[in-house]
Amino acid sequence: MAKDASIFSFYETDDYRIILGKLIQGQKKNKLSLTQIANDSGIQASYLSSVVNGKTHLSQDQLFAICGLLKLSDTETDYLLLLLDWERSGFHSRKAVLKKKIDELRDNGLRIEKILSIKGKKVEAAPDAYYLDPHVAILHLYLEGHSSKQDIAGISQDLRLSANKVQDILQILKSLGLIKKVEDRWQVQKHDFHLSSDSPIVKMNQLAFRSLAIERILSLPASKHYSFGATISLSEEDATQIRVEFLKFIDRCQAIVSESNSTKLMQLNFDLFPWVE
Repeated sequence: MAKDASIFSFYETDDYRIILGKLIQGQKKNKLSLTQIANDSGIQASYLSSVVNGKTHLSQDQLFAICGLLKLSDTETDYLLLLLDWERSGFHSRKAVLKKKIDELRDNGLRIEKILSIKGKKVEAAPDAYYLDPHVAILHLYLEGHSSKQDIAGISQDLRLSANKVQDILQILKSLGLIKKVEDRWQVQKHDFHLSSDSPIVKMNQLAFRSLAIERILSLPASKHYSFGATISLSEEDATQIRVEFLKFIDRCQAIVSESNSTKLMQLNFDLFPWVE
């Protein structure tokens, strides 16, 4: 995608003209104006201005040419072309087929993995053994943020685990190459893992983590946790908007966490799902 465009806002609307307008607006930093884009794609500037203002449409070839000038990926170009086709089609059955393809591309574009790779950060999964017990990931992150607290008794007390359980997890992390002993202290070697939604063990991992999280929440006083839940009724477009806003929120949280001096081990969960298909 063009570097000045937000990967999130790209999927906020079904109107390709709004997306195109934002992309062109973002090119100002690169000194690429609407007039120049119009000229380079063989379109009158006044006509392109009418398009981004929602007054008329581009042809497939015109939109394809502009996508090339904006250096969009093949997937992003296909997405905009599908939106154009869907907008202009007069056949209900064809619009339904196009909408299905649009939704598939949007769902793929709004996956959490997209956020983790925005700034060139590679999404990596740990070995399966890392995900079979949520305590493994919790202790792993604990060691990263509490490097001064290494004794088994202290870790057991903080994480409410038996000493034998802590020792077993430490050995798992060591065998996976995620920690190593240096001068009688554990040092974290790798971190920042993400289990892909395509993984065959992702549901099992999510269920285990969620069960443990609920157990922890119920054990805390109200002042120690922040929880919110709501059953809502809204349009498909607004549901997509919430997904986009959540991804923006996660991106901001990721920036905060990356700059933070790790002293607290916290859990953040978010759910958005339909009760009726």
